[in-house]
Amino acid sequence: MARRNKHTPEEIKAMVLCAAKAIVIEQGGSALTVRKIAQRIGYTVGSVYMVFENMADVIRHINEQTLENLFRDLAQVQGHDLQALGCAYLGFVKQNYHCWCLWSESQANGHHHASESYQAKVDALINLIGSHLPNTETPGLKRQLAKTLWGSMQGVCATQLGNGADNFREVEDNLRILTGLFCCKPSLTRIRPG
Repeated sequence: MARRNKHTPEEIKAMVLCAAKAIVIEQGGSALTVRKIAQRIGYTVGSVYMVFENMADVIRHINEQTLENLFRDLAQVQGHDLQALGCAYLGFVKQNYHCWCLWSESQANGHHHASESYQAKVDALINLIGSHLPNTETPGLKRQLAKTLWGSMQGVCATQLGNGADNFREVEDNLRILTGLFCCKPSLTRIRPG
């Protein structure tokens, strides 16, 4: 086992996140335990708790990284091409399935612990998605539509890819249908936020 003074707390924190993410990628979120993380980095369980409050804190950090990576992938979509945005979202899910599932399950269970940094990443994604939508009469409506589109893409993927299903072609077709519904400006501008 590595000596405690071999790494700074910041280095241990980075090692914990790297190991935790590797476990999620390899085995899925349900396999993630503090004991496995500690074993992987060669430190004690107590060392993990010196740099993270608890497992929820570790998961929140992984989820923030997932949101950063999702933003990076979606930001590559040019113009107002909502279907390309949907395909980029699905491409991200394919490439990051277990991390995406961990984030998705955290959202569904209400365990996302909306810290300021987490909320900033969510806001950035909503704004990015909104930038692909047709213009609306009010910014509040555009934000509401962006949240609805993101939640809908999430829902399509979550319901159709549950239990590790791999029918990505059908999901892609359904995302095309979904994003097509958001392309029609006249119907969008008639909706009034509540």
